[in-house]
Amino acid sequence: MKHYKEIVVQEVSVISCDKCGEQAKQGDYSFSEFISVHHSCGYESIHGDGNKLNIDLCQKCFATICGESLIITEPENWDNFFQQKDTVSDDFMSERENIIEKKGAASGILSNIKADKCDDDESRQSSINKEN
Repeated sequence: MKHYKEIVVQEVSVISCDKCGEQAKQGDYSFSEFISVHHSCGYESIHGDGNKLNIDLCQKCFATICGESLIITEPENWDNFFQQKDTVSDDFMSERENIIEKKGAASGILSNIKADKCDDDESRQSSINKEN
């Protein structure tokens, strides 16, 4: 039997920029463009050992603060994704059948191997010699 307990979950409904004060509600396009940084400081941090840093910035303030040190990379589109994958075979079913055939051959080889339980190398060797 499963017993359940009631839990309370908090969800962000509004986010505000810590620099300019701009606010966005969940569902607004700008809500998902906020950048939130949460960091735990390490040993000898200028901010204090073990302290936690938190900041929420709108995309404009983030760009202003980071300036030219911000590295932006465009996502790959699907056309480029498939063009770069030259190792993928057009005939995956024949590859699958080839793999199944190899697995079957390996299974046949392994089924013919018998090993006795032995504690020493001499007994193990005699077991191998019996098969040959």
